[in-house]
Amino acid sequence: MNRYIKRILKVLMISTVFLITSCEDLTEVNVNPNEITQVNSDLLLSTVLTETAIAYQNNTYEDIRIPALVQHLQQDIRGSAKVNFSWEPSSWSNFYNILRTNKKLYNQAVERGEEYYQGISLIMKSFLYGFITDIWGDCPYSEALKGDEGLFYPKFDDQQYIYEGILADLELANTLLSKDKDEYFLGSPAYDVVYYGEPEKWRKFANSLMLRYYMRLSEKLPEVAQTGVEKILGDPSNYPIFESNNHNAFVEYVGGNAWDSWAGGEFNWPSGNDFRRRKPCKTIVDTLKLLNDPRLEIWVSPVDIQIAVEEPPYTYPDDEDITVDLIRYIHYDAEIIEASGFPDTSKYVGLPANMYEPHFFNLATTKDNGENPHASYLTDMYRENSHELVNAVLMTYSELSFIKAEAAQKGWNAGGTTADFYNQGVISALSQYDVSISEANSYLLQASVAYNNSIERIMQQKWIALWLSPEAWFDYRRTGLPNIQTGEGAMYPELPLRFIYSGEEQLENLENWQLAIDKLEETEHSSQPDHHYSKMWVLQGTGKPY
Repeated sequence: MNRYIKRILKVLMISTVFLITSCEDLTEVNVNPNEITQVNSDLLLSTVLTETAIAYQNNTYEDIRIPALVQHLQQDIRGSAKVNFSWEPSSWSNFYNILRTNKKLYNQAVERGEEYYQGISLIMKSFLYGFITDIWGDCPYSEALKGDEGLFYPKFDDQQYIYEGILADLELANTLLSKDKDEYFLGSPAYDVVYYGEPEKWRKFANSLMLRYYMRLSEKLPEVAQTGVEKILGDPSNYPIFESNNHNAFVEYVGGNAWDSWAGGEFNWPSGNDFRRRKPCKTIVDTLKLLNDPRLEIWVSPVDIQIAVEEPPYTYPDDEDITVDLIRYIHYDAEIIEASGFPDTSKYVGLPANMYEPHFFNLATTKDNGENPHASYLTDMYRENSHELVNAVLMTYSELSFIKAEAAQKGWNAGGTTADFYNQGVISALSQYDVSISEANSYLLQASVAYNNSIERIMQQKWIALWLSPEAWFDYRRTGLPNIQTGEGAMYPELPLRFIYSGEEQLENLENWQLAIDKLEETEHSSQPDHHYSKMWVLQGTGKPY
């Protein structure tokens, strides 16, 4: 157990004590028992950081919609509606609950002059609202979290206004965190479970996030995006950004209970059925195989039983189907071949996207528990409650490097060459999974991987690097890359563009919900304005992704 996990365990233990003691003798005070009035800033900080990281990461694994859409994963049997794009309304209440705690942290930090906590809370506010508006579109922002002021029906702010607010808050955070470390009050670095009391790293995260959101606007407001990107990249002394994987923003899973463990671990899924149902998608598996990518063996397990198709004369002439030494031999002219199609005989076999009957894929005979000996599962590290390579990731140096590469590809002044930034992105993405520099350099020497002056090459490698990250979806919407094709079972021939607002908004905030959906742009696949195929502001008029 490393020092960071020990620190997190301590934080959780102290937080538990706080939660217990804060509930004592509530009948003896004349205050709202559900409102926390005075809390140690450290406790608020650790709560915001851990809950944000876990909620964000759950949208890339536990909730199968995004990883299935970008074809990192697919799901066997259960959840076919999510995999095949029959999406129901989704609630954002979990994110607003975190924002409520974060608002308490910010206000308290301002009152006490705690600039370290104030800066971090602005970054987390930006991150959370950024994710909400990226997922749903317009949302409560300027009037949100004001129930204590009697404002129970907040308006949905325009998405452009929200992005502007996010960028302004990150600018302020950059200023607040620009002092030397010893000039800040910090109760205990252990509660800062991302950077452990390093304001300079938080500052780099803030500015790297600004680059993410400026690039998000690059198709809708290209001049604004270019100006913002060039401002940051042209002034590293005032706008420091990630410079290595040591600056990656993530929270490690503790593995102490279901809440602080990776979703696929035994605490959350004791039987293993749900773990087996989430299989790597054929699209990314085949891409990794084609590129001789070392991450294939790190992320994807070989099939339990490989298939071999015999042609006459048969090695096993008396049997149509026989398994020997973990290889299942199928006669070429067997009826099952004709009925099911030619099987995938590879060592690594991904589940095709949007299948009608994924439980029968590749001559499988089992169902209902996700087992398929002829399809790959994720590797064992995704079955553990915690693993050093499996974290709740918010942003990485590799993502930043690909942003810089794309900016340079557009002809913007990014402070370097597209090829150099691209190579940095590839090498740092591989290094994130303990691939050696020599192996990474060999990987880059391949003609299929080396930078070839195309945006397609940049976005393909970024899509791989964003393994199990929502950013892969947002990049696809913005660029249409990589060119992902839907499968036979998909309800629509294109990929979804957003989440549908929760039914609670329609019931409890009807007028503001109606104003918000009136601004959505329906596409040929939208059956109503508030639909997962309707375009939010940032996509309207861009022609992307379709």
